[in-house]
Amino acid sequence: MQAAVQEDTELEYDEAFDL
Repeated sequence: MQAAVQEDTELEYDEAFDL
């Protein structure tokens, strides 16, 4: 799940969730 999202939104995902 995360791997698939990271591929497309590697930066956006991290920024949006701010993990």
